[in-house]
Parts: sequence; C-alpha cells; structure tokens
Amino acid sequence: MSNSQVNFILILLLGFVWGASFMLNKIIVQDISPAFMTTIRLFLAAIFLSFFIKKADIKSIKENIFILFVIGILNFSIPFYLYARAAVDLDASLTAVLNGTTPIFVLLIGILFFSNNINFKQVAGITIGFIGLIIFTGYDSLAISAYPVFLCLIGSICYAICTNILEKLPQISTIVLTTIPLIFGAFGSIPMTLLEINTNFYLNPSTVSIVSLLVLSFICTSLGLMGWIYIMKRSSALIASTVIYLIPITAMIWSSLLLSEIITFLMVMGLSLMLFGVWMTNYFNVKKNPVKIL
Repeated sequence: MSNSQVNFILILLLGFVWGASFMLNKIIVQDISPAFMTTIRLFLAAIFLSFFIKKADIKSIKENIFILFVIGILNFSIPFYLYARAAVDLDASLTAVLNGTTPIFVLLIGILFFSNNINFKQVAGITIGFIGLIIFTGYDSLAISAYPVFLCLIGSICYAICTNILEKLPQISTIVLTTIPLIFGAFGSIPMTLLEINTNFYLNPSTVSIVSLLVLSFICTSLGLMGWIYIMKRSSALIASTVIYLIPITAMIWSSLLLSEIITFLMVMGLSLMLFGVWMTNYFNVKKNPVKIL
C-alpha cells in the first residue's frame, strides 16, 4: 500500500474514533453529570499521556507554562464541558455537526484577531456553512434548543481560538501541546464540578456509562490524540486536519446504529452544505503555516 492509502485508512479510523466520542458523551451524561464526567475524562486522559513526556520537553514546558495553561482551559476544560452539557438536551449527531463549525470560526477569529487574510471563496464557504447548519438543525428546533446549540457554538469558538494560538507556537512539540494542556484542563474543570455539586449534580453510574467513560477517556481522547499526532508525523498537519470532515458523518452513523437517532434528508443536505462550506474555507486558505510535531 502507498503512503497516501495508509494515511487515508488512518484518517478514516480516527474519524470513527472521534465520531464515537459524541455518542459516548450522550450515553454518559444520562447517568453522570456533565462537569464531573468532564473532570474524570480529562484526568484519565492526562495521566495516560503524561507517560509520553520526555526529559527534553521539560525546558519547553517551563518556558511556555502560561500559554499551555491557557490552551488547557480553552481547548479542554471549557469546550469539553460545554459539549457534555449540550449532550443532555441534543442528539449526538447534532453536537457533532455543531463541532464541525470549528474550521469556520478558525477563519473568522484569524481574520478579526490574528490579522489573517481572507478571499471571496472563503467568505462564500462561511456563508454556505451557516446555511447548512440552519438546514440541518431546522429553524424550529434551533429556536427550541437554542441554549444547548449556543453552548456547542461557544465550545467551537474556544477550539478555534486555540487553533489560531497553536499556529503561532510551532516551536513547541505537539505531544507537549497535547499532554500539558490536558493536565491543566483536568485541574481547570474542578471548579465547574464543585459548582455543579451545589446546583445540578447527579451520579448514577451504570456498567454501560462506566465503560463508555473509560472508552471516551483512553481511546477517544488519549489514543485519538496520539493517533492524530502519528498521522501528522507521517504526513502533514494539513492532511491530518481533514479528519474534521469525517467526524459529523461518523457521529451520525454511530448515533443511528447504537442510539437509534433518525437521519432525515434535510439533515443529510444540511450536513453536505456544512462540509462543503468548511472545505471551501480551508482549501482556499491563503496562508498555511508548517507545524512542528516533536
């Protein structure tokens, strides 16, 4: 098999792994409150990945400790909780599609705050993407479920901010940018859990929810991130980023098969427009920076 074929298979597998995380979120939050689930997920993933930090990484960690903390809060603590909270009210497939808006926000935030350039085709891509979002959710359901949809979009904006920050930090290895922020993210989620205990905490774990949490933590989060790093090492950051196109599709497949969520024609049409819009905003990107892996 050629390298491109191997890359395609790896990206496809990663797409199914990360797509499953939205289904698992939906399963877990039925028994375990969102903030507490987020804290456990982050701590388990951080502990696992911490074994891959090398002595040579210590200097880089000390020099960039503040920005790593910021990334941990914005890329893990906040969005992981927001998507978990939204999963209480929304279908897993919808939360995955809302996550798919991240590349569009990456472009918008890059233009507004990081002096990135934009062209007409990217503007068209953003417009098409949001039209697809409205079609997918349906105007009526969007109005009814406005709050959890808003939470997901805020989560996507957090991801987008961090993506723009990470592009400015090519000197830090990806394993450091993944593991150390995960550790900070785990500790950063504790205040949300404490707040939740005083408001809407619940803990009725079943065998299914416990197994789902372990799979979400070790496979979808830890191994998923390691797989993404491996794909970047053998190909490029651009190729590895194409997994974003697969996640909404694989999440819909998982949710339909295991959660019996219904897939309608409008959902397929809306998703197609969203993916096309995301593709346009990335394919016609006028600036692509190389990323250091290790």
